[in-house]
Amino acid sequence: MKNRKTYFWFIIILLFFLFTNAYTLYLNYYQAQNILKLQKENSELSIVKSEYSNKIFQNELDIIAKAFIKAMIDKDDNTIKKYVAKNIEVNKNLQIKLLNNSIINYSYPSEINTLKQSFFDQNEFRIGYEYYNNKNTINFIIISFIREQNQWKIQNVENDT
Repeated sequence: MKNRKTYFWFIIILLFFLFTNAYTLYLNYYQAQNILKLQKENSELSIVKSEYSNKIFQNELDIIAKAFIKAMIDKDDNTIKKYVAKNIEVNKNLQIKLLNNSIINYSYPSEINTLKQSFFDQNEFRIGYEYYNNKNTINFIIISFIREQNQWKIQNVENDT
């Protein structure tokens, strides 16, 4: 009878340890699944944050470019000087002399009926716009940016009609 009691308690203790180990394994599995789920959510949030940051960056350059284009149309020397990089010379003849010695008249574009961003290249810091003038012909202007003293400045303007 003593053997039966010992055997009974041995089985009870063995079951207790088995149950405890099984429960611990279950908790570990459940925690691992939660960690994987949280890592996936964190990765998705990082992608969204990156896309949001890129959109903010694109909007920042877009605002500068549109203000610059408006200043070109309005022939506003002071505003143009505010937005261009140090390497661009703004002279009295309402022209911009670029680093490659090409010259752009402020009057270009002289009038715009519709202005639409056609592309944004975040690797080369360029924005392209298409616009229509009064003759309903489509034209393109591409604006390149450079970072100077923690501000984005226009370093090049290209035209295509």
